[in-house]
Amino acid sequence: MKKVLMIGLDGATFSLLKLLMDDGNMPFLNEFISQGVQSDLMSTSNPLTPPAWTSTITGRSPDVHSIYDFLHPQPSEDNVFLKFNDSRNIRCEILWITANR
Repeated sequence: MKKVLMIGLDGATFSLLKLLMDDGNMPFLNEFISQGVQSDLMSTSNPLTPPAWTSTITGRSPDVHSIYDFLHPQPSEDNVFLKFNDSRNIRCEILWITANR
């Protein structure tokens, strides 16, 4: 059975990483990439961390998984509070659950 490891570096681009690897600042990553496969990923239309990573692990757009930011409004009787999003707020299946099934 082949194994897959995906490493994501938030906010890092290959143009930046290549400069660092060529200067010898990231020897492990340089060797790791040379033995594997690398690719650019297309981000979400609003390239913020929460919707982009959630789209990566679901394969769905923010319109489907409903994660748009770090926080979401939580209405109460008198006010609206902001709560942190977590896995319970994702409105679709995550890829590794699909793959496991």
